[in-house]
Amino acid sequence: MTGLSVKLLPVAIQVLALLFLECSPASEPTGSVSVTPGTDLQAMVDSHDSGTTFYLEAGVYARQNVMPKNGNSFIGAPGATLDGEHATTYAFRGGASDVTIQGLIIQNYTPPAQMGAINADGTTGWTVTDNEIRYNATAAIRIGTRMRVLRNNLHHNGQEGIIGTGDDVVVDSNEIAFNNHEDKFNPRWEAGGTKFIRTNNLVVRNNYVHDNHGPGLWTDIDNYNTLYEGNRVENNTQMGIFHEISWKATIRNNTVSGNGFGMSNWLWGAGILVAGSKDVEIHGNTVTNNANGITAIQQDRGTGTYGLHVVQNLNVHDNTVTMTNGGRTGVAQDIGDNAVFTSWNNRFSRNRYFLGGDDNRFAWMNANIGAAAWRDYGQDRDGTFQ
Repeated sequence: MTGLSVKLLPVAIQVLALLFLECSPASEPTGSVSVTPGTDLQAMVDSHDSGTTFYLEAGVYARQNVMPKNGNSFIGAPGATLDGEHATTYAFRGGASDVTIQGLIIQNYTPPAQMGAINADGTTGWTVTDNEIRYNATAAIRIGTRMRVLRNNLHHNGQEGIIGTGDDVVVDSNEIAFNNHEDKFNPRWEAGGTKFIRTNNLVVRNNYVHDNHGPGLWTDIDNYNTLYEGNRVENNTQMGIFHEISWKATIRNNTVSGNGFGMSNWLWGAGILVAGSKDVEIHGNTVTNNANGITAIQQDRGTGTYGLHVVQNLNVHDNTVTMTNGGRTGVAQDIGDNAVFTSWNNRFSRNRYFLGGDDNRFAWMNANIGAAAWRDYGQDRDGTFQ
C-alpha cells in the first residue's frame, strides 16, 4: 500500500498500512526504464520490447490507459499514482501474459460494472502486488488465469474489490474493505468484497476482508476446487464467506465475525453459507456472532457445468460457533423435498457451540429446533453446547 495517510486510519488498520508501506520498492530495479510524471505510459510501452520493466517515479500520472506487452513490469516508487480523474476506463488492460503491477496507487478510474481498474480478463500469469487501489467506479481488479493478487489494499471501490473468472488464481494477504460503500450496486446481484465466477483451483487465503456492503468472500456459479483458508472476515453486510451454486470447496481456519446483518432473514446472512453447492468441507473456523452461524440452503437453482446444484456431501466439523446474539446454524430448503436432510449425506460433527443461554439455535427438517433435537437428528452427537 502506498500513498495513504496512515494516521487517519483506525489503529488496527494502521498496522496493516505500515506493513504495506514497507513492502513498496524503495529504489529503481536494475535494468529498468525510468518514467516520470507527465510521460505517456502507452507510448513508452510501444517503444520498448516485451519484457521491459518500467519504474514509475513518485507523482501523479493522469488518465493513463495502458495495454502492456508480454512480460512487462510496472513498479512504482512510493507515491507513484495512476489517477483516472473519473474520465478514464482502465488503468491496465489487454491480452498480454506475465505482466507485473507493483507498488502503485490506482484511483478514480471508471470501468463498467463487473470490470476492474486493472482488467486482466482473458489474460494469463499477471501478478498484482503491494498496490493501493481505491475510489474506482466499480471493481479494483478483474482477474485472469494463473493470476496472483498479493498484499494489496483494495478499498472504497464503487462495486467490489475483486471480480472475475480464471483458473489457478491465488488471492493472498490483501486487505479488502469498504467496497460498495455508497450502495450504488445491489449486493444480491453483485457487490461487496469479492465475487469469483467459474474458477478452478482458486485459493483465497490470509486476507482481511471487512466492512464491505455485500458479501465478504463470494464464489458464485460453477467454481470448482475452491480453498478459503486463514482469512479474517468481519462486519460485511451480507454473508462472510458465501459458496453459491458451485462445487467442491474447502473452507478452513478462517475467523468470521459480525457479518450478515443486512440480510438476516431465513438462513441468509450467515458467517459461512453454502447454497446449492456439492462436496463442501467446512472445518477449523471460528464463527462469532454473525446474523446466522454456519448454514446451507437448498433451492431450485438448476443445473451447472458439473450437474445439479445441490447441497450434498456437506461436512461441517471441528468449528467454534458463537450465537449469543441470536441466529441459527443448520440447513433449510424450499423445494418441497427433504432429501437434503435425509439422504444427501449432509452432516455436522465435533463442533463447539456457545449459545448464550438459548439453545434454540439450530435449523433442520424444516423447523427451528434446540440442541437436543439437533442431536436426535444425528448432528453433533460428539459436539459441545454451552
